[in-house]
Amino acid sequence: MTVRNLDAVFSPRSVALAGGSPREGSVGRVFLGNLRASGFKGPIGLVNPDHASIDGVEAARAFADLETPPDLVVVTAPAPAVPEIVEAAGAAGARAAVVVTLAPGAGAASFREAAAGAARKRGMRLVGPGCLGVQSPHARLNASSAPAARAGELALLSQSNGVMTSIIEWANARTIGFSGVVSFGDMADVDVDDLLDHFATDRRTRAILLYLDEISDAPRFMSAARAAARIKPVVLVKAAPRETVARGLGVQASLVDADAVADAAFRRSGLLRVADLSELFEAAATLAHVAPLTGKRVAIVSNSDGLGRLALSRLLARGGTAAKFGEATARTLGETLPRDGSAENPIDLCGDAGPDRYGAALDAALADESVDAALVVHAPSAISPAAPCAEAVTQAAARARKRRYPPKPVFAAFLGADPAPRRILEAAHVPFFRTPEAAAQGLMHLVAHVEAQAALLAAPPSTPTSFAPDVARARVAVEAALSKGRDWLSPTDVAEALGAYDAPSLPQAFVATPADAAAVAQALMGPRGAVLKIVSPDIPRRALVGGVRIGLESPTAVEETARAMLARVAERMPQARIDGFVVQPNVKPDDGQELYLGVADDPVFGPVVAFGAGGGDAVLRHDVSVELPPLHLGLANDLIDRTVAGRLLGGYDGRPAADREAVALTLLKIAQLAVDLPEIREISINPLVATPAA
Repeated sequence: MTVRNLDAVFSPRSVALAGGSPREGSVGRVFLGNLRASGFKGPIGLVNPDHASIDGVEAARAFADLETPPDLVVVTAPAPAVPEIVEAAGAAGARAAVVVTLAPGAGAASFREAAAGAARKRGMRLVGPGCLGVQSPHARLNASSAPAARAGELALLSQSNGVMTSIIEWANARTIGFSGVVSFGDMADVDVDDLLDHFATDRRTRAILLYLDEISDAPRFMSAARAAARIKPVVLVKAAPRETVARGLGVQASLVDADAVADAAFRRSGLLRVADLSELFEAAATLAHVAPLTGKRVAIVSNSDGLGRLALSRLLARGGTAAKFGEATARTLGETLPRDGSAENPIDLCGDAGPDRYGAALDAALADESVDAALVVHAPSAISPAAPCAEAVTQAAARARKRRYPPKPVFAAFLGADPAPRRILEAAHVPFFRTPEAAAQGLMHLVAHVEAQAALLAAPPSTPTSFAPDVARARVAVEAALSKGRDWLSPTDVAEALGAYDAPSLPQAFVATPADAAAVAQALMGPRGAVLKIVSPDIPRRALVGGVRIGLESPTAVEETARAMLARVAERMPQARIDGFVVQPNVKPDDGQELYLGVADDPVFGPVVAFGAGGGDAVLRHDVSVELPPLHLGLANDLIDRTVAGRLLGGYDGRPAADREAVALTLLKIAQLAVDLPEIREISINPLVATPAA
């Protein structure tokens, strides 16, 4: 990751366009028109050996013929000419190039490498190829084919050309501006990591909006994202991954969704992931107008009790809190509101509320120390005029800003068709929304950013000093399996690896024959009988051959069951090699709570730890959350809390609380094993039985 020469992309002293055509609607002509119309103050040159001029702009045959050497070159020429053009531009002094030209289908990879190689040879940076261009509104630069964006404090980085143009159009209609806009195309050189680094330290950028289709280098991306999110909000929309599940042959293939893995990675990086473009627009409206939030206690003011409660429902669902007013506030509201109104939160102003009532109620709410933000809702009504009420809201917000810094944010949802309230509110930097639910959701984006930053900066709980894994011992077990060409660890290797990390497991015996299984069963059999499992490197899912039986009550039953397993394997999978059997004591669900713990291999982010409800119906219940290793105890407990099964560990319906601390520590140990031994691609512990603390 490097920001070298990116100033030439966003603050160039001079620009040149290489390519173009006089033909109406051609890409080069559109770019030339946008460059000229944007009001860029520096020289704009045109290099084109085939046309003497385009739209009245005289063209030079070569970069050396330009009066002013360009800082930035925009290339719209045919693909075969691009590498030579980039190198020639660099030889003439250009420090960056934006390559709009699409990579040809058959030779796309070689084209990208040739273009990037030409840039590297001359020490240039290259955006693209195949991009829609860049904009730097504060420099009055529109080196793109999109409409010119307004100047503002949001950076927009998009892997989709359509998303970029849609967001610009939406923002222009709402007077929301940008510090920079980039369509980064194929990322032959400048990638999303470089751009995050650049805008994280850009003084004109208050927040970053990011649209991604896919991530090519997860460690680099997460490092850049984490660094940027420590400084300012980074709001992300990501398209669904091409692979719908993490790789795996076991239960993970059904339980570990690749999109949930991406969520875990973004959460770990401090990014605010939103579901879709609509929610990204809400986040943009919020971040463009409002300073950071210091809490999540919200006062709701509405002229409709129903709409106020809708706002409250969405607020609570997203983790917000309804502020509880102090006595002075309740008294003031009681004097302000009509008899049918309500001074409880949400405050009901009644349907005939005018600007005076809105202003007085909002003044009282914002003055209360137990309120961190306010959400104002207005339902259209002939007896409650929208525009004057919007004016009252802006004036109350302005009074509050004078009393306190940082000011308490005010959000507004005006539901009528009248366009005036939007103009009034957004001009006063009060975020405007069309529904109370959208306003509540927009407000919670600020809360999520504050919480994400706090999580990034928090000192994690220390790992227990008693946990000292014997990595060398576990590695011996893994290397023994690899040396034999095995895809799966044998039961003895599994026991060795778990024992090296002090992970609790049931006693077991690995035996070769049904008779041997019967011989050891008596010693291992608990009050609930024994468990028998067939062992084969060719049968990763024992259920396919009925290869697991529980509750076997005698050595004779163990031996007979083992022989029956061998017969089924011979019938269903005759080529499978049989190593033997594992015998363990049987543990039933009423001995404790059945959980699931696994490690899966995600194709983008690598190993992930999965936790949730276990047992035979784990796939049907699908109560699983994921986290990226390594874990500390804080992350392990967060992972537990994100599942219903984890929350039930505290006891329910007369069942005593399970040993949650032991579960968290086991999660930590298995996660560390996955980090220390990357050769282990999949782990499945089902069930992990959580029993009450001793």
